Amino acid sequence: YLSIYDKFILGFIYFDVATKNPKIILDDYEYLIYRKEVQKTVWMCTHYFRSKINRCKSRLVTTGRIVTVSADVHNHESIPKKEKYSKNIHFVNLYILSQS
Repeated sequence: YLSIYDKFILGFIYFDVATKNPKIILDDYEYLIYRKEVQKTVWMCTHYFRSKINRCKSRLVTTGRIVTVSADVHNHESIPKKEKYSKNIHFVNLYILSQS
């Protein structure tokens, strides 16, 4: 018997909830809320908001405990800054689906 969750990877992401705008951290890339809908939330890479010319189009979509990672690749390197994150970071076990 196979469930729909068999094609997902069980993993975890970090939530930084101490800031004014909640942030998701996945593989040392940071995402901010772009759009909230009733059933899902769309998160864009923070580099999307930094430049109108060379925007990073990588995004996540969260629906309950499922995170869908877009097929769009980051156009920049990840920068690990774990020491910069607040003490209010939480990690959550969930299902991650990659569209790549």
